[in-house]
Formats: sequence, structure tokens, C-alpha cells
Amino acid sequence: MALAAAALVGPVGAGSASAAVVPGLGYDPADVGSLSAISQIVGARAAWAQGYTGAGVDVAVIDTGVTPVPGLATTGKIVTGPDLSFDAPGATTPGLDAFGHGTFMASLIAGKDAGATSSATGCGICLNASGYSDTTKFVGIAPDARIVNVKVGAADGATDVTQVIAAVDWVTQHAHDPGMNIRVLNLSYGTASTQAYTSDPLAQAVEQAWKHGIVVVAAAGNDGKSSKNLADPAFDPYVIAVGGDDPNATLATGDDTVPTFAEHGNSKRPWTSPPRPPMSSGCGCPDRSSTP
Repeated sequence: MALAAAALVGPVGAGSASAAVVPGLGYDPADVGSLSAISQIVGARAAWAQGYTGAGVDVAVIDTGVTPVPGLATTGKIVTGPDLSFDAPGATTPGLDAFGHGTFMASLIAGKDAGATSSATGCGICLNASGYSDTTKFVGIAPDARIVNVKVGAADGATDVTQVIAAVDWVTQHAHDPGMNIRVLNLSYGTASTQAYTSDPLAQAVEQAWKHGIVVVAAAGNDGKSSKNLADPAFDPYVIAVGGDDPNATLATGDDTVPTFAEHGNSKRPWTSPPRPPMSSGCGCPDRSSTP
């Protein structure tokens, strides 16, 4: 399994023809494929204005590692968990990203420029009551969340499903250790498993995370031209499957379409929406005998 094939979370497709790239950002915030536009399309910008910024929440990113680049370099922003990758033996910098994918995902999730702040006081260019709506700043979807880095992907992006399962198990076991509050687990990739989710080992691992109060977000997959099935573990109804979106050059969502490269899913996933994770020791799991 190579993490290079992971589905990217966010809109794709035709963007603005403008070349007004902001040097400090590396993109034009008016482009509908920019992080600034994505934050509006998915509703994050409105959530910031209501005070929901991810503060106090740890997001476990099981990926190729995370490197503390600008936007992720604030002290305490990254908690480094175990390095379970093929790079680990003899590594002098365990957990660091030598491939790029994990750092990219962590930045989308919780990155923010050093000058970005939740306060809009004195901000004449902020678009709403949150200072994070300043489009001249790089701001991830949950800018005040903390990243828990669990590396499984090597320098070439390769990993084995057993490493991912071990990483999910570690997150489940340590999610509520003193000083930890892992509420979200991000898997921006998947496998082409042919097993049912009820018997697939990776699906079973993420279900255990769900039963321990962790919201699991998994990539639907980028092989839509050859398969409509959701990737594993996105095909498991206990997780939130996230796929590609083509905004058709607008910020409105009514005209959005699923791009051809994205795996659309089919009737094999037996629920149309994931059940809510339990907030207590009880499972609250849906009856497996349920029908669509």
C-alpha cells in the first residue's frame, strides 16, 4: 500500500484564472481550489466565527510522518507518537516526514501561520467575526487543534496494512492518556480490500477506535475510473468516508459534482451516514442486521 495514492480532502477542478498568488501563501486565496476557499465551502469559516476552532482536540494523523514546517512549528503543535514505518530502524529523526504527504495533511487539518489569530479585533480585512477569516494568512480547517503524529509511511510512501493496524491500535489505546485528548483519527488513504467490513482486520481496528469515542475519517479513494467501491476502511459504516469534490469554479455547493477520479461508493456500504461514536463506555453500535 502506498500513501502516494491517497485521496486529497478538498475541492478540485477548475479554479480562478487569476494569477494573484500571495507569496507568503503560495496560492491565490480567490482560487476555489485554495485552502481559503475550501474553508468556506466545507463550513469551517462559519464554525470559526462561532468559536469552534479545534481548541483542546487532538487529531491523530497516521501517515508518512509530520515535519514541523512553518504553520506547524509552534511549540506543542505536534505530539510525536511511535514511528512504525520502514524508516524507523536506525532512524535519527523518528517520526519526521521524508515523503511529504503526512505534513501536507497535517497542515490542511491544523496548520496556521504564526501571525494568525482567532481574534478579529482591529482586522479590517477579516471576512467574519473570526481572525482566522483573514485570507492573507494560511489557516487549516481546525487551526487550534493539536496533531498527534504516528508515522507508518516510509520515504517512498510505502507501508503495509499491518503497520497501519498497529498504529490505529496505538491511537485507540493511548487516546485518553494524561495530557492527550485524541477525538479524531485521520487516514488519508486506503486499501482495495475484497473482504467484508465485518471481517476485514483494518475495518475492525477502526471500529475499535470508534467504540472508544474516536471519530475516524478515511479517504474514499482516487481510483474511481476503475472502481466505484469505497476504499478500506472508508467502506466501513462506522467511519466518515471523505472523497473528492469538484466545485465547478464556484463557492456555492449546489453545483458541486463528484470528479471521475473519485471512488463514488455503492450499495455495499449498508448505511447512508456513519453512526455517532459513543460518549460513554456503552457501544451504542447499530445492529449489523440492519438493511439500507
